[in-house]
Amino acid sequence: MRTAKTPKGLWILAMVLILGVLLGSTVTYAAAKVLINPVVVKINGEDITETEFLYFLLGKYGDDIAEELTEHVLLAQQADQFGLTANRQDGLDYMNSRYSEEKLATMQEAFDLDIIADSLAREVLALNVLSAKSDALIEELNISVSDEEITKVFLDVVDNYTTPEAAHIAWVMTTEQKTIDEAKKKLDEGTDFAEVAREYSEDESSADDGGEVGIIAKGETVGLPSEIEDAVFSQEEGIYSDVISTGGKFFVVKTLKIYPRTEPKFEEVKDEIKERILAQKAGEPLNIWVLSLFEDAEIEVLYPIYQEMAGDEMTPEGG
Repeated sequence: MRTAKTPKGLWILAMVLILGVLLGSTVTYAAAKVLINPVVVKINGEDITETEFLYFLLGKYGDDIAEELTEHVLLAQQADQFGLTANRQDGLDYMNSRYSEEKLATMQEAFDLDIIADSLAREVLALNVLSAKSDALIEELNISVSDEEITKVFLDVVDNYTTPEAAHIAWVMTTEQKTIDEAKKKLDEGTDFAEVAREYSEDESSADDGGEVGIIAKGETVGLPSEIEDAVFSQEEGIYSDVISTGGKFFVVKTLKIYPRTEPKFEEVKDEIKERILAQKAGEPLNIWVLSLFEDAEIEVLYPIYQEMAGDEMTPEGG
């Protein structure tokens, strides 16, 4: 079944534009073309060049991207019947949220960002058209959902809506007993935990942040020693533990905040589950409708390398 797709980012949409430039003239080995940077990644002194990066993108994913962009266009062309229009600002907002001004300025040197913004806005429009068509099919086909169906799904997925007990923690970690004992003494004397962590902790990822590690979920945090978890969830907020020795390291752990386990009530998620079931039931007729757009459209593939690599006639997923 065809599912709605979320924006995949500037590189995916820009790739077709990039390769269009690369293929606009004869490729020579002597003067490789550069759009943003000649080297994408360097590994032990060996380069992955921008040219080979783009070529592999085309070879492996070009047909999928061409198909996806074609679908966006076909769906956007149906927008009028649902009273929908594209808004370039949607695309601009997406780029601004994903990239810094400096990165956007660099990309602007190689690409026309207005074209990419319009492509992103068209993708948003396509998703909105899919949603509107799904709603129309639900009404047209009189698709309904019973309370029994909703209850069954709720019982099947209630764990997905449940959040385990969790805690925001900080720690001081050392590899020497003497060091952790000194840190613990400072804490017992009233020195601020964050200050002690910055001075004594050997955990580089948290020391500069005053020992803050983040939020851990009870029974679900991979790699966390049980001794630390037991201490965290057995003490009150604002309290730090005694010295904990585990795995050849020493810890003093502070429980900054406790988040209790939450399990939703049926009425709280009933409407959401109903909408999901309705969308699933409308999925097959929606897919048939999308396929019909491809079948009725006049699609001409002009990109030479894509024609050779694709091999097959363009058809949407599930076609």
